[in-house]
Amino acid sequence: MDVLSVIHGSDARTELFAPAIVESGHALDEWSFGWGTPPPRPLDCYDAWLVSAARCTRTRTSNHPWLREETMWLQQLLHRHTPVLGVCLGVQLLARAAGAWVGRMTDGPSSAGATSS
Repeated sequence: MDVLSVIHGSDARTELFAPAIVESGHALDEWSFGWGTPPPRPLDCYDAWLVSAARCTRTRTSNHPWLREETMWLQQLLHRHTPVLGVCLGVQLLARAAGAWVGRMTDGPSSAGATSS
């Protein structure tokens, strides 16, 4: 199986999932829409996709215009019922591609791991 990991910066790559993918005998490539370059191979050559995290939540397309293109691509994957796993930002983008609202909570913890007394 050929897997493409869509990454969102050098600080959030595929290092946690890469060993399991490669040791299972699958091929793995990494690529980012934000690089402004074509992927290693045409996107239709891959059997499954991993959409990774990012150092910070990047759901605002005004700050990261390439997220719009990535979200439209994810919509196509969902319509084709293609295997795709989202992690952190990746799941936010998948939710947005599926038509869900994605944004900050108005109440509750201000960050992951925060607790209230």
